[in-house]
Amino acid sequence: MYDNTAMIMMMSTLTPTHAGSGTQLSYVDLPIQREPHTGFPKIEASTLKGCVRHALTSKDKSKSEEINQIFGEPDKGDFASAVAFSDARLLFFPVKSVLGVFAWVTCPLAIQKFMDDYELATGEAFTDLNMNSANSGSGALITESCRLAADNKIMLEDYVFEASKDEKFNDFIASLGEHLPNNTMMKSRFFDHVVMVSDDDFAGFVKFSTEVNSRIKINPATGTVDGAALFTEEFLPAECILYSLIFFTNTHLPQKNGEQGTIKEKEHVRESFTKLFAEDVFQVGADSSLGKGMIMKRLWEKESGADNSQKRENGNKRGNENENGDGNA
Repeated sequence: MYDNTAMIMMMSTLTPTHAGSGTQLSYVDLPIQREPHTGFPKIEASTLKGCVRHALTSKDKSKSEEINQIFGEPDKGDFASAVAFSDARLLFFPVKSVLGVFAWVTCPLAIQKFMDDYELATGEAFTDLNMNSANSGSGALITESCRLAADNKIMLEDYVFEASKDEKFNDFIASLGEHLPNNTMMKSRFFDHVVMVSDDDFAGFVKFSTEVNSRIKINPATGTVDGAALFTEEFLPAECILYSLIFFTNTHLPQKNGEQGTIKEKEHVRESFTKLFAEDVFQVGADSSLGKGMIMKRLWEKESGADNSQKRENGNKRGNENENGDGNA
């Protein structure tokens, strides 16, 4: 049904993002959405799809008919949407580092999920990567030009990891870097600030290193907190990297009163969606008036055909440029 029409949307959080899951009895009153079986943060498909639709509608009101044809008419249900989103999964999480300020941290489980999803979307395997060493003890995989290590050790938060360079991991990061959101931070720092740690260590980071803010409402008459208005809110920090799969089908006809319309083929639906969603930045989640939830995206279709060796060469070139002062230290 989705052959040759799926794409991957890569996303980077530019500001802290709260895609909420409601209230709970915990030290965090308003937690973010998480996968129940792993505890990894996510953005649910319904949240993401609604925010994308809102971004398209807000940009150009004259395109509402075309948007309705692709997304379905709101509140009517006369016909189904021709675009489907998956949950946005976390691929890299920013963690404080003694060297290099912070690292983009991932783990074998997150990478394996990404590879499986990539194959689902494209019908092709992404790359070959041996991830067993990252799951052994306190080991960590780094790229050839990594700037986070000293004496083969990396310190993230309060934890020290034995770092080892891995050619296949280097290839993977170089290949992936070609499709990440196109901002200056990503271009200048990603390749030499990325680390793969064990699944257990990653689970600890994404559980205890999110951003938690205390929020209050002040009573103007007393100048103190208004009743029970003190609460805590959890955010995905800036610089998280996530991805979502987007699938397309033919548009559907209205299902009542014998109405007829023009069916748009799924290839044309994908083309229309790409043109409508041309803006690089959109907003997701709560607190939009506070500047939260700003996300930069990049749509990724099938591989262009460049081989891994060329991408590794490009990645090493970027690392050398940074060492020579052409990028951020």
